[in-house]
Amino acid sequence: MTSSRTARPSRSRIVLILVGGVVVLGLAWVAGGLVATTLPGKGNPLHVEASAVIEDLCGVALERPAEGGLPYRVVHEGGIEIATTREAVETEVARVEAALAERGGWSDAGYLDINDHDVRIHRTKLINGRQAMVTMAAFVRPVAPGEEVPTTTTWSLTFEWA
Repeated sequence: MTSSRTARPSRSRIVLILVGGVVVLGLAWVAGGLVATTLPGKGNPLHVEASAVIEDLCGVALERPAEGGLPYRVVHEGGIEIATTREAVETEVARVEAALAERGGWSDAGYLDINDHDVRIHRTKLINGRQAMVTMAAFVRPVAPGEEVPTTTTWSLTFEWA
């Protein structure tokens, strides 16, 4: 008879330990990936994607940390100044859509209902297993009678996690 102290572990126990180890490593890898998506910095996958698109548009990507109920986001610094004509807006929208198409994977996210903004682009993309969103919008302010109509409008281009 052998004592329980000298007995070899059963095969099923060894397999169970190995499977448990693999599961723990997998969960650690997933958690590490999610942490990387919320921390600001050039290693953040959203920052990488947004910077590439914004630089294609000859702009500068600016990170905004999560604060005041707003999520971490990357914006086009200073926005995009566009003439207030329909033709100028459509031309710029086409230029932004071309930059997104060049990166690939951005799909239409449907209608975004915001009362005081004109939303021209609202797209989503899966980046490192997490849903990202890009929105191009401008604040719409009614012009009072006798007030001059502005000749340009600043449009925001915002990338954030959905």
